[in-house]
This record gives sequence, structure tokens and C-alpha cells, in this order.
Amino acid sequence: MKLSKKESDLLELFVLKDTKLTAKEIADSLSISSKTVYRLVHKINEASEFGILIETFIGKGMKLNYRNYLKYRSIFKQSDSETEERVISVLMNLLSSSPILISIENLFQPYFISSETQYKDLEKIKKKLKQFDLNLERTGKKIRIIGKEQSIRKAIYHMLLKTAITDQDFYVIDNMNISQYDIDFLTTQLELIEKQAKGNIPYPYNINIFSHLYILVMRIRNGFIPKDREYKELDEYELNLKESNQEIYKVSQKIVRNLSHYLSEQIDEIEEFYLFQYIISSGIEEQSFELYSVGQLKLIFEDAIDFVSEHMNLDFSNLKEDKSFYNHFRVMLYRNKNKIVIVNNLLGEIKKEYPELFESVRKLGCYLSRNYSLNSISEDETGFNMLYFAKDFEKLKTKKRIIIMCSSGVGTSELLRVKVQRNFPNLEIVDIVSVNQFKNKYTEKKIKVDFIISTININLYNLILEVPVALVSAMFTGKDQETIRTMMEGN
Repeated sequence: MKLSKKESDLLELFVLKDTKLTAKEIADSLSISSKTVYRLVHKINEASEFGILIETFIGKGMKLNYRNYLKYRSIFKQSDSETEERVISVLMNLLSSSPILISIENLFQPYFISSETQYKDLEKIKKKLKQFDLNLERTGKKIRIIGKEQSIRKAIYHMLLKTAITDQDFYVIDNMNISQYDIDFLTTQLELIEKQAKGNIPYPYNINIFSHLYILVMRIRNGFIPKDREYKELDEYELNLKESNQEIYKVSQKIVRNLSHYLSEQIDEIEEFYLFQYIISSGIEEQSFELYSVGQLKLIFEDAIDFVSEHMNLDFSNLKEDKSFYNHFRVMLYRNKNKIVIVNNLLGEIKKEYPELFESVRKLGCYLSRNYSLNSISEDETGFNMLYFAKDFEKLKTKKRIIIMCSSGVGTSELLRVKVQRNFPNLEIVDIVSVNQFKNKYTEKKIKVDFIISTININLYNLILEVPVALVSAMFTGKDQETIRTMMEGN
């Protein structure tokens, strides 16, 4: 089922508004005629393989059938992403081999596509490269990517994280042809970092480190050993940072030695410091990397909370005592100074569910950059900061017996927990688990709960359950809440 842009916009409008809409309201929002609205609705419902997507009520308007929409979205994303997957796979081959020239014929040989389609794919690749200040250079029938090593790694990192399925227990990178041996080895290194540093690395920082290590493996294995001469000398701050965190730096040295043995290649010493930066910025423990005095940091932190409180006309002052947010904010400032990238896979849903709050936190980023001489704060960082404000916004006292199953990290599952508790205080959340945790803890014994709330399509994992499962989105919208109410009525 392939939708036009207008059809997609119409569906997105229903998701955003989360209520019944008249043809006139839709027409005004999309700048089309009411007649066109009815025609689009008819085409969408006719093409749907999952039942009616938009229900029409005579004299009352139209409403999205959210259950059918979730089914459509999961399948549509899968089918529509085939071209994107091919483009990313080709792009990853080029990035990992840069600056070596690669035959265009060999590059596209596995996909059996026409020359015209190859040309279109390369145009898409050019557009993707622009955001990283990289260029696609063609010499005869060969091509390569040209740019700084730092930019190449940043691009690879983004591609990895945009296609990653991750939870607290395992790492799967879709469509990247990554060896299971590499995944096992790098996962072991990540576990070693946690053991040596005596702390758990939470999501998404575990994925940051995993991706950083994999990028290094891939670049070396493809015949390009980065030297990064322009970044060779550490400045005074970096030398002090290294000296103040010797235990963590030793962990970094050990991991790089392990990588060197694994690849049978000598690895530049500067890679020890790069990995050290990622570990430091993971919030694994309160490392000594203060950019500001305790008093200055507290002032900036509280100023940030006051800024959002004022712009939202809400009192977020409780967040000033939130140690988790304080540490996140502190580590975020370190990432900002060192231009360490972090990707937020739920950014789109966060922006849709909390448009006003997100905009306030985005403005906060501009305010902090301007008033405290920070680098520009990315939307991905803004999304993670916003989760703390959203958590406080949603928080209410809780009561009553369900399991929540998530594939995402701590921040997302915590937000979902709070939203469920807020809207259904008579539900007791007995556990929050990933798929792997669920398999280990519950499938071999009877589950003593009334039902499960899951952001994952459990059918894809061949789980046979004796209790009902409510499939919801990670942001727990009004439509998801209707699903839970219906399930509660049936129990």
C-alpha cells in the first residue's frame, strides 16, 4: 500500500489531532477542498489491506481507526524502506572504504537494478553526504567519498544508529551485513568496559560506544587506517582530563589493545583518547571532567529549568532536585564541548507528541548556546533533554497488574510507565522488560498479570502468550489509551 504525499499528510493529521475531524477542518489544515478530502479518504480505505483506516460518521466527521493504523504503519515502513535500505547499504560501503575508489558495477551488483535506478540512488547518497560536509567524487566508472576522517566517522555513526534495533541486552544492526563474530566481540568489549569501570552504561550511550568501536573496526578492515594527524596533539584540558581519570583511560587502552589483537593491526594511540571520550560522556559514573565549577554548573542547570518553566507557564522546579537529570545535563555539556554526536531514534514521535514542550526545550538550546558560549545543541540532544521535562509533566501517583514491554532504552520506557500510570492509576505495573528479558523471565511459567502493554509487535518474535497484549506506540497517544480502555473493559 503506497500512499501519495497528500494521503500521508491526511493520516498524519489524524494522528497529530487525535480526535474526530470534519472534512472542512481537514481541508483547511491541508489547504485542499472538502471534495478532495473525501476522495483521499476513499482512496486510502480502498487501498488498505488492514481494514478501514479512516472511519466516517454521518454528521459527526471522521476518525482514525488507530488499531488498523498501527498495523498499516508497521508493514508500510517495512515495504517502503527497501529503497532506503539499499541506499544506506551502498553508502556504508562507500564510507567504510573512503577514500578508495570503488567500481560502480561492483557496488550495485548484489541488487540487480537498472542504470537509471543506480543514478537515482547515487543522487540520494549525494544529498545525505551534504549534511556531513562530504562529497561523492566520480572517476570514470568508479566513485569514492572525499572528506575529513571525523566527518566520515560521523556519517557512518548516523547510518548505524538510524538502522539499529537495540535494547539493554543485545545489538542488531539491520541491513548492514555485520558479522555476528564482530557483534559478539564488540558486545564483549562493552561488557568489559562496564566491568572495569564498575558501572552500567545506559541506552543510548551503550550504542554510542558500540558504534564507535564498530566504525573503527570497519575502517581498518577495509584498508584505511585513520591517522588523524590534525587531532594528534592533546590540549591542556584534554591532558588534565586524561590525568584525572586514569582508571577509565586504562580501560580505554585495554579495549584498543584487544581491538588491535582482534584485527591483527597496529592502531594509532589517539584512538585510546577517542574511546576514552565516549566512555567519559556515557554517564557511567561521576567522572572528573568538570567544564564548570559545581556552583556554575548548578546555576546553568537551574537557569535551564527556569527557562522552560517560564516558556511553558508550568512549574518544573522539582527537576532541580532530579539527580538523574542533573548528571545527564552535565554529561550533555561535555558532549557539546567535544562535539560528540548522539542520535535519538524517537525524535519524530517525541516532536509529534509534545510539540509545544519540544519547541520550548529547543529554544532553551539556543538560549544556552548564546548565553553560555556552547556549540549548537542538536535536535537529538533536545529530544533527550525534553524527556526529563515530559516525565515530570506526566507524573502522578500510581496504583494496580500489567507488564510493559519495550525495545527502547531507559528514558523511553520510564516515560511510557509514567504516562500509563497517569492515565490509568488503577493499573499496577509489575515489570518493564525487553523482549529478551521477557523470554528469560516469563515464557516458561504462567504470567500472573491481566494483560501486557507492548511497543513491540510480539508476533514477530514467535511468542505464545496466555494473556492479551495491547500494541501501543512508544509515546502512548490518546489512541493508545483508547486501546487500553477497551482491553480493560474486556477484562
